[in-house]
Amino acid sequence: MKRIIWIAALLLHVGMQLKAQDIPMSVMVIEQSAPVPMIAANNLEVKLCQALSLQGVNGGIEYATFSLVAVPVETSKNIVSGLQPMVTVSLDLALFVGNNITGDKLASTSVKLRGAGTSEEKAYSAAFGSLNYNDADLQSWIKNGTAKVVAYYDREAPNLIRQAKRLGTQHKYEDALALLSAIPACCKHIENVDVAILDVWSGYVNHNGQVYLAQARSVWAANQNEVGANAAALLLSEIYPDASCYPEALSLTKEIQARMGDEWTFSKKMYQDGVDLEAQRIEAARAIGVAYGNNQQPETHNNHWLVR
Repeated sequence: MKRIIWIAALLLHVGMQLKAQDIPMSVMVIEQSAPVPMIAANNLEVKLCQALSLQGVNGGIEYATFSLVAVPVETSKNIVSGLQPMVTVSLDLALFVGNNITGDKLASTSVKLRGAGTSEEKAYSAAFGSLNYNDADLQSWIKNGTAKVVAYYDREAPNLIRQAKRLGTQHKYEDALALLSAIPACCKHIENVDVAILDVWSGYVNHNGQVYLAQARSVWAANQNEVGANAAALLLSEIYPDASCYPEALSLTKEIQARMGDEWTFSKKMYQDGVDLEAQRIEAARAIGVAYGNNQQPETHNNHWLVR
């Protein structure tokens, strides 16, 4: 029985799941006139993400530069009591697309919805469920808003690239990758964006590789046993093959292997054979940028436009 097997997923596995052509956007449901049942609000977000996807927009981003905001306004509610109570609600669903950085509202529209159910939650769910995400008018509105988003990236991409490079020099690589990965492939400056991503990626893997290698050496020096070997292997498995310290990482792996014996194995990160290496690096970098961006609420976000 092997003592430990560290399986590092191929870099492309996550990267290729991201559609680089998609425009990243957050989707939010905001209460205004009356509380919105959580389950119903979640169902509405799903509907709106489906509507966005038809125009090449990825609405599953938690913190993005742009947001599609839905504000349900209850215009009437009727409750019929009895053995089988029934709640009927009529809503005006206000929709907005806005820039969370500048606070600019780019597009707005409104959709009338109506639903009924044996509870308020079910009535709201029925009303939101009646929203046709493939409706021609809704899709036309999203297309118009999306065009304005693309225009923003066409205009601002050179500034975003410069900002990302500054972040890279400060070793804020994840911030830089999050900034660059938000720029969609349809941007007219995408070639320059990809060059910047590769530049930041190089700094990212070299810097992090040195950190992980130093930690692995420290762990192994302190505990030259199975526990120390496994802990060092976990750190070494985070080092990418294009890191400048990668040969040193392999050397340390061989040192651990020699002491622990052939039963101890270590699986390193690798790129997929037969697939363009540069493309895999870009996709891996975008995957890290998107994941980091989803877990960080930028301090620069200006959400005042949501309530104007």
